[in-house]
Amino acid sequence: IEDYAFYRCLALEEIHLYAGIQRLGCGAFMGCKKLKKIVIKDVEDDIYFLTEILYDFQYEVEVELYYKDGRVAYLTFPEYYEESVENTPGRIIEIVFHGSGYKYRQCIRNRQMNYEKYDTLFSYAIAQEFTPTCIRIALNRLRSPIGLKESVKDRYLTYLREQSKEVVKEICREDNLEILGMLAENGYFTEELLQEFQDKAASFGKAEMASYLLN
Repeated sequence: IEDYAFYRCLALEEIHLYAGIQRLGCGAFMGCKKLKKIVIKDVEDDIYFLTEILYDFQYEVEVELYYKDGRVAYLTFPEYYEESVENTPGRIIEIVFHGSGYKYRQCIRNRQMNYEKYDTLFSYAIAQEFTPTCIRIALNRLRSPIGLKESVKDRYLTYLREQSKEVVKEICREDNLEILGMLAENGYFTEELLQEFQDKAASFGKAEMASYLLN
């Protein structure tokens, strides 16, 4: 992929790539403001080019990694922006990063995805990101738990219970029964939460979802 190949392609929303890319040009996806999803197939270990793509733009993006051994990873990378701040006494310009997205983009180490590092950043996301972004991070890790420790899993589940009203809205918008099944399998629901989800599904007119929850 050559230098600036898709520079400022404002219609580009989703890209599908194979992991065998030999060269990713400088700024290949820079300025693609509507790019929201990156899908990479036939992943083994080496995904060096994903780091370069993610640094090309600073917006929130969903990444799907399909490994050759059948594993799948769903990951949310939050947005961030950088600011130049003048340090007058020191006569230097400092670069300040806002948002947790910059830290999340540093989770690809030695050309591989470091899931443990990714999970340690959730507290930063809670402090700096809007609730829907944090919900997507947690749901994606629970539905594709590669390298997910039990203690971290519990942390994600606890957060999702605390944000149950927003979680059910997100699921109703996507109308995704798979996520409901995943939450049930992970012991997410209490009797109160189940009733809350049923009521909200009915109010959104999601008859199939309400029936699924009732069962």
